[in-house]
Amino acid sequence: MGGIRFSFDPTAAAGDRIEDAVFVDPETGAVRDVRVDDGEVVNPDQDYGVVTLGFLPTGGDGYPFPTGDAFDFTGLLNAGVQTGAATFADDGTEQDALAEYLLANHATSETAFDEADTGRDLDGRIVNLAYQDGAELDAAVDNFIFV
Repeated sequence: MGGIRFSFDPTAAAGDRIEDAVFVDPETGAVRDVRVDDGEVVNPDQDYGVVTLGFLPTGGDGYPFPTGDAFDFTGLLNAGVQTGAATFADDGTEQDALAEYLLANHATSETAFDEADTGRDLDGRIVNLAYQDGAELDAAVDNFIFV
């Protein structure tokens, strides 16, 4: 998940697990908008666009995407097109995006990704409240100026 930071309580009931959720600037990490504050949705009527795997908005894995007139979905436009350095998957698919990124940024032993994963007790993007107090994200939400 990119462009979002959130904290969650894995022991809370389904539908009540997200404590805070914010959209962040990809360059600076600064909060651009607050979506959930202390478990409450901020501006519940606000529309947000998302990019996701094609099977999710059409019912895959049971995610509750909108239906009817509220469902504004554009599927893959490049079916059967395979260009670029990685040509085993159609352009625009998650497999192609990952392969192209890895080839462009980590194709040699000098550029290979070799950093250890950030543990759940230090992750500042996805904050598991069973392992952290969430204070840093709380402060970012509290300091956000709503326009």
